[in-house]
Amino acid sequence: MHTVRVGIHKDFCFNLQRIRKAKGFTQESLAAELGTTRNYIQQLEHGYKSGIKLRSKARKKVKRQWPSPETIAKLAKALDCEENDFFLPEI
Repeated sequence: MHTVRVGIHKDFCFNLQRIRKAKGFTQESLAAELGTTRNYIQQLEHGYKSGIKLRSKARKKVKRQWPSPETIAKLAKALDCEENDFFLPEI
């Protein structure tokens, strides 16, 4: 797992969910495509990983984590998008 600054992590979470829905995937169907669980996809979309809640004000100083570059590449392939699409700022 790699640590990231919070703004980029929020963009990743938001865009993963937005792209997944736009491509017609449910969390379950995306999980099946990747060979993982719906719970893992939910954790990625809502900013939870290793017990860290992205929106928790009480845990601001805790480093956020996200999936490996390999997992991000698998997500992009499954969703037929570019890896950098996950990191575009919210508009």
